[in-house]
Amino acid sequence: MIVAVLVVAIPTFTLRRYADFAVQSFGYHRLSYEISYGGRDFYYGRKDVVRAVEEMLPVIQEIAPPGSRMLVGTGDLRKTPYSDAFLYYMLPDLVPGTYYIEMDPGVANRKGSRLADDVASSDVVVLSTVWDDWDEPNDSRIVGSDEPNQVLREQFCLVDEYGEGLYRLYRKAGAGDEAGGRCPVSSPAP
Repeated sequence: MIVAVLVVAIPTFTLRRYADFAVQSFGYHRLSYEISYGGRDFYYGRKDVVRAVEEMLPVIQEIAPPGSRMLVGTGDLRKTPYSDAFLYYMLPDLVPGTYYIEMDPGVANRKGSRLADDVASSDVVVLSTVWDDWDEPNDSRIVGSDEPNQVLREQFCLVDEYGEGLYRLYRKAGAGDEAGGRCPVSSPAP
């Protein structure tokens, strides 16, 4: 009786998540999936995201030599309710290209923030649409400055999309690249 009450009454983010993590030690995955790359592991709750990230990470490493600056942001940099900051952890040889690791609303996307300058100083940019449907009654609904998106369009080219648009990978446009257009994967970031 007590177990039934606990399972029904306790929300997913407590007992059920704990139970899932406990059974993962025996190789069972129900709520999260492992992303492994370069000797680092991270667990994520969506298998489609895991597949997309595992496909994208080697491409980032190919186009961004160690020490390159990588910025991870939202699909539309005018809205900043989150960031897939775990990507910085997965690629430790790259330098985070922004002060706004968390992409807090009303801070990173405010007019005059340094986010546009951070985009401009980065070598590669990863934009994630995973949480674009985020809808909370707070400042995450507020659309901010378009300056970072403008810098992206003017100075970067699209390398590829992963996971049917979950992630878009950009690199700084170089000689012969069309800023705002597609660019070849084989050329490293300038």
